[in-house]
Order: sequence, then structure tokens, then C-alpha cells
Amino acid sequence: MKRRTFLFNAFSATVICFVPAFLSKPNQVFAGNKKYIPSSLQIGNECISCGACLPECPTNAIYENGSNWSMGGKNYGENDAAPSGASGFYSIEHYYIVPDKCTECYGYYDEPQCKAVCPVDCIVIDPNHVESKEDLVKKKNNL
Repeated sequence: MKRRTFLFNAFSATVICFVPAFLSKPNQVFAGNKKYIPSSLQIGNECISCGACLPECPTNAIYENGSNWSMGGKNYGENDAAPSGASGFYSIEHYYIVPDKCTECYGYYDEPQCKAVCPVDCIVIDPNHVESKEDLVKKKNNL
């Protein structure tokens, strides 16, 4: 648990929170009391392949299990790495998300739409593809 120092300015009713620099990570954003790290998303093994997420993705980053995916007019398959070099995301067991195409809906919606509609809550942050918010926006603009 991080130790925070709070200062209260009685004249302006402002609360200032200081977090020591060594406890912070550059890509972390604090929303309420939850720590949030911008990145692409991944679909976990709990996926039931219901397809609820598929039509919700504005960048077409979600694919059915075992299906090939495309980007920039090129088709990719099971053993192909993404243009960024990302690998290990393809799945024959459940739906999967291509990290080079996932922007967490930045620039489209306030929250990832796939997560909002997933009935089993199996879509999580991909720890292998942590990016800044700015990187996600650049990715969106390049799609």
C-alpha cells in the first residue's frame, strides 16, 4: 500500500496528494481509488466465445478463436507476430485481441466496450503490452 501525504488548504478547500516519486510508475493513472495502467487488452481463458465483444470493437481488434486476422491489408495467422513484434496473443481456444489494433477504445468511447459487454468479465489489461495513453491515441490514428 502506498503511503500518501495529504495537505489541506483551508482557504481554498483544496486537497493535495503527494505520492513519493519512487512509488509511482510513469504510465499509471489513478481513477478514484483504483490504479489503472493504459495498455491493450487481452481475453482470458474464462472466455466462453459468446461473441458479445466482437461487434463492439471500433478498431476490429477482436477475432474469433482460431481465425486469421488482418492489419494494413495483410493477413496473419497463428504463428505470425504482429507488425510491432507482439506475439502470443493468438488463440484457438477462445476469442483473442490483436494488441497492435487495441486502443482500449481511446478516441471512440469513455471505456473499453468489449469489457462493458462481456458476460463473464474475462477481458483484462494485457501486462505484456503496457502503453501510455498517448501511444494508444497514436495507434488509433494509424489504423
